This record gives sequence, C-alpha cells and structure tokens, in this order.
Amino acid sequence: MRNNFNYFLVLILFTFIINACINGIKNIETKELSAYSAVNLNNFEPEVNLGMFIFIDSKFCTDKDGTLYFLDFPNHRILNFTEKGKFIRQIGRIGKDKNGLFYPGCFSLYDNRFYIFDEDGKKLKIWDINGNSLFERRFENVFIADSSCVTDKYIIFSPKYKDRINYNKNKLISVYTKASKKIKKFGKIIKCKNYEAHLVFNKISLKVKNNCIYGCFENYPIVFCYNIEGKEIFYKDLREFNVKEINNIDKKFKTGGF
Repeated sequence: MRNNFNYFLVLILFTFIINACINGIKNIETKELSAYSAVNLNNFEPEVNLGMFIFIDSKFCTDKDGTLYFLDFPNHRILNFTEKGKFIRQIGRIGKDKNGLFYPGCFSLYDNRFYIFDEDGKKLKIWDINGNSLFERRFENVFIADSSCVTDKYIIFSPKYKDRINYNKNKLISVYTKASKKIKKFGKIIKCKNYEAHLVFNKISLKVKNNCIYGCFENYPIVFCYNIEGKEIFYKDLREFNVKEINNIDKKFKTGGF
C-alpha cells in the first residue's frame, strides 16, 4: 500500500511540473528574428599600409624609369610608388574575376606587362601596366608559386605541387612559353622527410639574365644557375666555404636532416 502511495505522489508531482513548464512557455513572449549578411569584395579596399608587407624580391619590381611596384599580398593588390617613395596609385583589387587578385603569390614586370601568379600561384594572370586583363591560365595541380621571372620568350617560375606523396621527385623550376605552353621542368630540390618541410626549404628566389636563370634558396645557403635549356651552370652550397658566419648553423642543416 505504501509503495502505491509513493507511486501516485511521484506521478502527481511530475504532472504538476509538466503543466508548470507548459504554462510558462506559453507566457514567454516570442519574436521572429531574421538576419541577412552580404559581403561585397569590391568594398575591401584598405588604406595604403605597409605594416603587413613581406619585402622579398618576388613581391616587388621596378620599371626602366625606376618606378616601384609592390605586390601587397594580404590586401590583394599592387601598389605603385615613385623612385623616391611617393605613392602613385593602386592597381587591382580583391576578387577572383579577371581584373581581381586573391592572395597573389609572386609577379614580374616585363615590357609594361605584369605576369602575376594569383591565388598563391594556381592561376597566371597577364595584365597591362594599368591592370587591364590580357590573358589568364589556371594550373590545376599547383599548390603555391614562390618566385617568377620573364624573358622575351619565356615565363619562368618555381611551383610547389599538391602531391603530398611524390614531392621529393618534383623539379625546382618550370619554363613556359608566352602562350602558356610548358617547355620543361628542371632543377634539383632539397629532399625532405615531410611535405611541410619540402614547402619551406624549397622556397626560392629567381632572376634571369642573358638566358641564364639565377636563384637561391630562401631558407638554405645554396645558390645556383641553369641555362634556359635546363643545363646546370653551377650549384653551390655556401657552407663549403670557410666563412664563420655561413658555417655557424645547426648540424641538421649540414646533413639535410629534415
């Protein structure tokens, strides 16, 4: 009998609590809320601010008059300055259309044309000096492009590919015609034990003169030169020279133990 009483008592309390909750909910004032959000990429035109610049040679160039052009990677544009540092204009804006830029990785200026590796190098865009699109081409398997240079016939750049398995079999430099036809790949990479180290230690800077491609590894004391056909002219590890400032590095750099 006592057990039945306890059962009914619990049932009554439970029913009371449920009714209280239902009545409480009915008395709560409800409002219907709606939200709308839109992002217009064209409005993202920040002030000229050099605080986030990374000043490496793949990010700036000059024309024959000494005018400076800086690739403002984080703000998706090119900034133009006089040889004395006075700001002239902005070229380009954020966007993935033919006249926009979206995290451009590197660029070159040749014969009053910009050769821009946009989207970290996945897309080549050729613009005139005022930023008007002339040509573009996508590289489907490229993850990032470090550096580039241009001759009267060729476009030369250093791609890093998406392949996380065979990355140690890649070549350092790719050469294309102005019509964006691949000619060849060549150049020795630094072999690494993982893909992330491969991206870091095979980051290079390139220059071209008299059909010779000169370069250096940005995070490793090695300089090199190849001709346009891919023949190695020299490949020098600067640690081989008896210079204290060069040789005073961790042993793992000397053994390539990455």
